[in-house]
Amino acid sequence: MFLALIEFVALVSVGLVAGSTFYISCVEIPARKLEDHHSQLSSWKQIFPPAGKLLRAFGTATIPFLILVGFFSGSWLWFLAAGLMIVLMPFTLMKIAPVNEKLLALSLDQADENTSKLIRDWDALHHVRTLLAIGAFLIAALASILPIT
Repeated sequence: MFLALIEFVALVSVGLVAGSTFYISCVEIPARKLEDHHSQLSSWKQIFPPAGKLLRAFGTATIPFLILVGFFSGSWLWFLAAGLMIVLMPFTLMKIAPVNEKLLALSLDQADENTSKLIRDWDALHHVRTLLAIGAFLIAALASILPIT
């Protein structure tokens, strides 16, 4: 019963991270590309703070559950899923956070072609994050149906 519960929590939480990043990649980023420089920055600045908090909270909370399921089930796939989620943290800190800081430092009246380039850079980095999160979810889903040890 305990293993089933933590497996459920692990799958739901990694699914929320994957789903959130997928939504941003497939809906918000394409919509932002249709906007002018000013609107792109305005949109990014409105969405980033709450989305960043959500992804940080779920991403961080997911890892211990994935590791616990791996430990109690004996399946290395859960550890692999946890590893992908762990990779998200330094990737975000080293690659995405510097772009976040630059975008947050800009005022809306400073928006220009360079701002749009920064946002395109952020978009590309976010797509990598999306692939890692979806990979973690697919591996965890596979681990939940295959008794691989």
